[in-house]
Amino acid sequence: MEESLRYLRAIIDQGNLTRAAESLFISQPALSRYLSRLERSVGVVLIDRTNQPLELTPEGHRYYEYLVAVNRLRSRMETDLADMGQLAGETVRLGATTWRSEILLPRALSAILRHHPELQISFFGLSNADLMGLVRSKNLDLAVMSAVRAGAGVDFHMITEEEVVVAGEVLKTLGDHAGSFRSGSCVPAAKLKPILQSQRLILMHADHNLGAIVSDFLTRLGVKPRKVIRGSSVSAGVQLSAHSAGLTFVPIQAVIRQGYPNVPFVRIAEADLVQTVGLAWPSDAKPRGRVAELASVLEEELLLEHAEYQNLL
Repeated sequence: MEESLRYLRAIIDQGNLTRAAESLFISQPALSRYLSRLERSVGVVLIDRTNQPLELTPEGHRYYEYLVAVNRLRSRMETDLADMGQLAGETVRLGATTWRSEILLPRALSAILRHHPELQISFFGLSNADLMGLVRSKNLDLAVMSAVRAGAGVDFHMITEEEVVVAGEVLKTLGDHAGSFRSGSCVPAAKLKPILQSQRLILMHADHNLGAIVSDFLTRLGVKPRKVIRGSSVSAGVQLSAHSAGLTFVPIQAVIRQGYPNVPFVRIAEADLVQTVGLAWPSDAKPRGRVAELASVLEEELLLEHAEYQNLL
């Protein structure tokens, strides 16, 4: 992928295959063959050859953006792993899904540090899939995350279940279409079906635990979304829904906790739409000592948080 990014960048910068090849210190036919193989492998035309200077097609722009994002993520991963390696044995390495860290960790870490002010903590806010990979590879001692499959090199201790709701500013505009949607009300799934079918949906990627749960729900409901924004950040999904970009599925805490946008939301009746939340650690490294104490504090905070949002409903 780095090679593809480098070659496409040269073509964009030079606007000409011959000059691009010269800047890459390869022959023009070699660059042309590489580009043709790349386009066959991805199944789309990446360069518009009808114009001079050469330009990316719309598909080429999207592909280039993905390459840039992947390259940036790889650099971040290498930096993070290097940092973690240096801290191993000296620091408790803790991970949590990004949005959860904003509302859970301030209280949890304050509580543990009051008792152990000498404790060193290295914290990483990542996606559920990234956390699972780091726990499996023993680069994290403990992670607060959604459920993982058993036997994946990760032990998972379930603590609670979070209700998943549909949220978005556009709910305020749907009264004429499907009756009143009062924020916080419980709506039959069948009543929501035409709304979910017609509105733009902000969904997590399929490899995101929440994305898989919602995808299964939509399939069971018979909804085939026509307009979709996909991402890996619950926080970004909430922010987008707050600006009328579409409807999103998020844990209920993400729209009722202090510090988050006051986004209208509805609960889904008879859907059993929940995600399991708990603590994960490497399967042969059960928490001990300070890690076990931190795990206990995090469990207490998760249960307290669950009780608090139940009281808010």
